[in-house]
Amino acid sequence: PIPEGMKHPKIEVPAKYGGANSHQLFYTWLDGVLDWMRAYNICGPDADQHRLIYLRQHLKGDADDWYAQEIDHPDNLETPSFEPAVCKLHDRFVHLSMAAKATEEFA
Repeated sequence: PIPEGMKHPKIEVPAKYGGANSHQLFYTWLDGVLDWMRAYNICGPDADQHRLIYLRQHLKGDADDWYAQEIDHPDNLETPSFEPAVCKLHDRFVHLSMAAKATEEFA
């Protein structure tokens, strides 16, 4: 929460993720989304479903199509929480070879 009498600062919305097979691009995007959510105090267990809804607002193209099918599809019996959804998104679009390459580059 912000102090009484203060206006909430306008935080720039991060670019949308479209499903690029780049470990670095994915984590840069995710860092921006998480910063945005923290700035607006959309965090913690009570905000988990809101974070999942906002996650889709930061997706486009193939990633948005994947979200509609895998996370938000009406036939799904159970909706995952935010963290598993992000992990599934990463697993779907960032191939293991790219993640291994990113690990080598940072070593």
